[in-house]
Amino acid sequence: MANSLYAERSDCCLCDAVTDSLSNKEKSLIENRLMYESEHFIIIPSLGPFVEGQIMIVSKSHFPNLKSMNKNVLDDLNKVFEIIKTKTKTIYNSHLLFAEHGAFNDIQKGGACVIHMHIHCIPGYVDGIAALKKLLKIHYSGIDLNELWKINKPYILIINSFDNKNYIFEAEDVPSQMIRRTLLANRGIINNWNWRANYDYELISKTLFNWFLKE
Repeated sequence: MANSLYAERSDCCLCDAVTDSLSNKEKSLIENRLMYESEHFIIIPSLGPFVEGQIMIVSKSHFPNLKSMNKNVLDDLNKVFEIIKTKTKTIYNSHLLFAEHGAFNDIQKGGACVIHMHIHCIPGYVDGIAALKKLLKIHYSGIDLNELWKINKPYILIINSFDNKNYIFEAEDVPSQMIRRTLLANRGIINNWNWRANYDYELISKTLFNWFLKE
């Protein structure tokens, strides 16, 4: 444990990001810049965004997925959702897609490439829900996020910020970055899905500028 505020694993890039974000604040790497902090989560930019305003909710402590966290964190998470929805509506006049690729554990990864709870927040991509429905089996659709705790395998969680409806897809055997691949392919884009190859610091800078400008 590096700090009582968060758990750290030496082999986890998001644990490193949390450490950098909380310890170094405005001196952190630009992709780890702290945009908001709650009891259990931080908001930082998405590395490799494909739209301005794309950010991530990351758990301070190391958990493989949202399901593995205590149910009490949902109240905190919902507050973070509301902050992001309000900011995104104010800055971009857009609804959001919240998306988590949840590995079940370090062994059953289900295509998740970073095994640390994080939720992508993507403005303007709610049309991607229909595309995912064509590819994956739905375990549950509705507004009760408590259904997530019934899952005992890797999953993909999608939430439409417009109506708060969530979709829990079974994702036991899907390719890495399935969400990114699907959302972009649905718009005819097939070359820009890999965040490791497309950091796009310019978009990150624009996202940060507008976020803090609207405070």
